[in-house]
Amino acid sequence: MTCRLFIDEVGNDDVNHPAEQYLSLTGIIAKVDAHERRFTPEIEKLKADFFGHKPPTKTVILFRSRSGRDGPRSGRGRGGGRA
Repeated sequence: MTCRLFIDEVGNDDVNHPAEQYLSLTGIIAKVDAHERRFTPEIEKLKADFFGHKPPTKTVILFRSRSGRDGPRSGRGRGGGRA
């Protein structure tokens, strides 16, 4: 059985009061065959429904980096997943 591990973190450290800081760390372990047969088609459907995504065209989701600039986030290069 081969599995994939997906980890994502989000948080903020640009607040004036320490009580407003937060960090969320989420992880999912999925069997590779389930990921390819079930998860990938469902995510492709969500991207099509919300963003008009039509494979093989890649839908790029933007994120805000720590430097405050926007940029593309493809999911590749940090674990090899799909966006």
